[in-house]
Amino acid sequence: MLPNRIYVIPPNANMTIARGTLSLTPRPEAGERYMPIDFFLRSLAADQKSKAIGVILSGRPPTALSA
Repeated sequence: MLPNRIYVIPPNANMTIARGTLSLTPRPEAGERYMPIDFFLRSLAADQKSKAIGVILSGRPPTALSA
């Protein structure tokens, strides 16, 4: 990972971090609850311990219906 970068988890994949390196694995089979951010944050905590930090930006873009 590099400083001052934004990494986005692609659709149909899980992202993990181990020894400071990001990796992608295929999304679990249908039927399992798909929680990619939980999967990533657990791997981040396991890898970086107390040095881990995460910023989650959530929301949706405004639409004409939101006025």
